[in-house]
Amino acid sequence: MINFKVLPNILTSFRMALSLISIFMLVSRTTNLWVWFFVVALVLDVLDGAVARKLNVASELGTQLDSFADYIAFGIIPSLFIFIKCHYDSTIAIMLMFFLLAGAFRLSLYNTKYANQSCFHGVPIPFAAFVLVISMNLNLYFLILVILILAISMIMPVKVPSLKGMLDSE
Repeated sequence: MINFKVLPNILTSFRMALSLISIFMLVSRTTNLWVWFFVVALVLDVLDGAVARKLNVASELGTQLDSFADYIAFGIIPSLFIFIKCHYDSTIAIMLMFFLLAGAFRLSLYNTKYANQSCFHGVPIPFAAFVLVISMNLNLYFLILVILILAISMIMPVKVPSLKGMLDSE
């Protein structure tokens, strides 16, 4: 018999696995399939939380796994992509370091202070990652500015509406 209580954690683990495969593909630079794994990770990010809430099986472990998966999928992957796309530019690397640190701080703050609230505090890392990736063709100086703004926006104490619960409402 299937234990549905573990389904959200299975989805999150699958998202982490796809994200790691995406990193390997990105680093090997042999294929652009990494983008599809990134998109699937984004979809799974929405699904795992919705399934946990629907089954009423949200857990501390699930929250921690989800944040770790978010950091891989929406912190490391887009940062690595931009770093490679910008030909390993050292200024971009420094700015991406701020992006990654802000993302880690934001996720940790969410887990420790804001997990049960109806809104986010600061821009969620999946949104920041999406904006980062679609900014890839900007002039280097504008890209640096976008990265800095995204890093700051993730850790600013500003309430941002959450889509949480919209997918699982009946």
